[in-house]
Amino acid sequence: MNAVLKIEKDEAPTLSSLAREYLAETAGDVQEAAGKLSNRILDDRQLRAALVEEAIESASREMVEHQMRTRRQSIWANAGTPAAKTGIVALAQGIANSLFDFPLAGGKRLRDATPEEALAQAQLYRAAAKDMSAKDRFLVAVAKRGKPGVRLGDTLTEDDVLAIHQKVMK
Repeated sequence: MNAVLKIEKDEAPTLSSLAREYLAETAGDVQEAAGKLSNRILDDRQLRAALVEEAIESASREMVEHQMRTRRQSIWANAGTPAAKTGIVALAQGIANSLFDFPLAGGKRLRDATPEEALAQAQLYRAAAKDMSAKDRFLVAVAKRGKPGVRLGDTLTEDDVLAIHQKVMK
């Protein structure tokens, strides 16, 4: 196991630190690591109690973020649709799906943002898009070097993957 990922004896374990530990222990097997983590939490009453608050906070944040993403998608998809342009339906959907209601990070609506805040939000989307695009290029390049139906780890070396990464990231 990678010593860097091990939890120190006096360090309070977190879900993240335990997940890293079990991922290292299982050589990155997500299914096995998740099973071991679940079993440890279920078997250790003290650990379970310590993690409950963290889990509730994490789940709450994830749910709120999910609702925010859902709201953004709904507003983006429905704004300006033909159904939104007829009579009372137009009024109701216009109120419910105004692009001005598009939520920015932190919950502020576009209508309430300054141009500087809108540009800052745009930068966040730009950075995320750039990151995803780079990962897309990397994964496509790695896949092209592999053999169909054969695990990439059986056909490529770490040096091959590193070279692809360096080439793609230029």
